[in-house]
Amino acid sequence: VYEAASGQDFSIKLTGQNLSGVTSLPIEILYNAQVMKFVSGEAAGPTAQSFSAMADADKGLISVNQSYAPGVAPKESAVIANLLMHADSPGVSYLIYRSKTMNGAGGETSNAQVRASRVVVK
Repeated sequence: VYEAASGQDFSIKLTGQNLSGVTSLPIEILYNAQVMKFVSGEAAGPTAQSFSAMADADKGLISVNQSYAPGVAPKESAVIANLLMHADSPGVSYLIYRSKTMNGAGGETSNAQVRASRVVVK
């Protein structure tokens, strides 16, 4: 659970675990755009080969795409990205994570397990 005061910026940390062999990691996050706004995103740590994060405020959707060179993705639990958000108005926003298929260097795919969380803006 994340807590933030209305009018303040706060950070959401995306964590990954057991990413050994992953070269492409696309993630979508649904959020309540009436409660908060996406400001920016950045890769956490030096291992990402490329990173992009953008939001569609009309849909309440953040799209994060991260890629790694073969054999470089974190193997243990690690923060893989930081998303800077702005708390607009009091309320609750559930963060619903949708991960498309992760890809490995040889083109193999694997499914991700994701866990929802929430943001409480006071």
